[in-house]
Amino acid sequence: MGLACGCMFFCGGGLGATMQEGDAGDARRKFFERWITSLMNNLEAQLDEDQLRALMEACGKDCFEAGPGAQMAKSCEGDLEKAVAMLAGALGKENCYLEGNEVHMILRGRCYCPVVGDGPETLPRSYCICSEGYVSEFFSTVTQKPVEVVTLKAVKWGDPHCEFIAKIQA
Repeated sequence: MGLACGCMFFCGGGLGATMQEGDAGDARRKFFERWITSLMNNLEAQLDEDQLRALMEACGKDCFEAGPGAQMAKSCEGDLEKAVAMLAGALGKENCYLEGNEVHMILRGRCYCPVVGDGPETLPRSYCICSEGYVSEFFSTVTQKPVEVVTLKAVKWGDPHCEFIAKIQA
């Protein structure tokens, strides 16, 4: 048995199959939570800041392209105010608004990431660079301009909500 096959067997694939359905799902979830946390800690330890940022932003941009956000951004046809109004309709006007060249977004109640939204409870700060890449690609697609995104708060950092500022470049 190869190393990868052995890992899958011992880390939840084969062993999980011998457990009852509920136990196997819980064991897999706990394994995944430890694994993703370990991955992020190892990436932080082995990559410099620029490499880590480039990797995580690229993951966010790929997530954007693969999901419904790309179609939504394209449907705005270059109209930033339309995009902000659409998002504000879903998030609430107090949670998404335009101030000058900056879009302020607050995502309340939970982590919206489809990969880790349900767990683990906290992650290294660098994980949310992925969300910065997603938000950047969304507004860049709308405006056809470079966009810099800053994460102010994140549920996975222990905050009550996620908060981003997307700065549209001239």
